[in-house]
Order: sequence, then structure tokens, then C-alpha cells
Amino acid sequence: MQWQQASLGLGHAGLGLRSTAKHASAAYLPSLGDTSTAAQDLDTAFSAEDLRSSHDVRAALAATIVGQATLQSEGCLGARAFLAAIPAGRGRMEPATFVAELRARLGIPGADQDAWCPRCDGILDVQKYHAGMCPAGGERTQQHHALRDLIFVWAERWERERPGLLLAQSPHDTSNSGRRPTDIYLPALVGAPAALDFAATAPQRQETLVQASQQGAAAATAYAHHKESYLQTGEACRSHGVQFVPMVVESTGA
Repeated sequence: MQWQQASLGLGHAGLGLRSTAKHASAAYLPSLGDTSTAAQDLDTAFSAEDLRSSHDVRAALAATIVGQATLQSEGCLGARAFLAAIPAGRGRMEPATFVAELRARLGIPGADQDAWCPRCDGILDVQKYHAGMCPAGGERTQQHHALRDLIFVWAERWERERPGLLLAQSPHDTSNSGRRPTDIYLPALVGAPAALDFAATAPQRQETLVQASQQGAAAATAYAHHKESYLQTGEACRSHGVQFVPMVVESTGA
């Protein structure tokens, strides 16, 4: 019992010690990576490629591509930043919400088996990743609006969803009619007007899953490129002297 308590963090009456049984694989891989270069210098017959393909390394790296993508995102700057924040004002979280976010951080399943999503034709997985990406129900739009409105209240001079930002190039040009390339308009950002366009995505999205399993924040980066290239929005803004700045966040906070 005492050793179990010692393996807890300092904030939970523990000593921050590691459990050999639970953390051996996680400790083995970074130690291996840090020493492989020195090993090659000491032993010319040493092969880092053979080591990476060994059974022990493959076993330590065993994870689904979704699990790898999630871990990459969770390890990025800003992911689950609320864990280190002091609750205050609008930053306070309901206990149930906090527990749900903490379970997602630790990868604790929310169900015993996969099921069909009641709002779309997708699979509601046991980790509840689909719940954050489901196109039905309106939660994705709510995420977008909440992110936009939170940033907007930080500065009174900013304008939300400024109309008429992209002007017609000729009397017969209707290509920009009704377009809203900005969620928040800044009169000046580093010497020029800027249009901030917000979006929320997830590292488990199928179209970027492979990249997300290899690089943190890959899903957000890919979505930012998509927003800039869609209908040539970035180029259209630049032609009007406005910087187009995609502001994309992943479901982990990265």
C-alpha cells in the first residue's frame, strides 16, 4: 500500500516515484533513443535500425494508429492546459466536465464496447473520440462559437464576423457575395489588418490520422492549410490587404 502511494504525484500525497511494472516500457524507449548515438560511436557493429526492429522495441511501441495520434496531440503545448490552470471566473469547470476531460487525458474507456452513434451512421467508439467529431447534433458548431467568443471578449476593438471584408472586383463579380472569411477582425496585427478564422478539429480524424500519429498537432496544421486554400480564401484576403490567420485547435487543446 505504501509503495502504491509513493508512486502517486506530490499533489496527491505521493512521492512521484515510478512503478517499474507500469512505466518500464515508457522509460525504456527514451533511454534507448538517447543512448543509440553514443552506442554507434562506441561500437561500429552497432545497428540502430536492427534495434528499432527488435521484438522488445516493437512491443514497447505497440499501439493503434489512433492511440499514437492521440498521444502525439496530448503531448503538444497547450494540450489539457486546464490541468495547470487556477479555476476562476469563466475558467471554472463543472466537476463532471473535469472528470470527463481527465478520463480523456488518461485514455480511460467510457464504455465496454463500440456502438452505433444515435445521431449519425458513425461508430461510437469506447474511447468516445467520435463524440468530439460527430457531424450531427451541432456540438462542432458550438465548439467553434465558444472558441470565437472567448477570444473576442479579450479585446473590445476587435470586430466579430465583419461583413463586406472581401469586396467585388467588378460590378458583375458575385464570387465574394455572402462570404465570411473571418470570425474576428483585427484592425492591426503586426502592421496590417488581420482576419482570424477559428476551427476545432481532432487528431483522430481519418483524413489526417496517419500524419497525426507521427507528428503532434498535424491535424490542426492540415486543417489550417485547408481553410486557407478553400475557395482561395487566403489569397483573396491578401489581395485586399488583409492577413488571413487560421486559428485551429485540436480537441486535446493542442
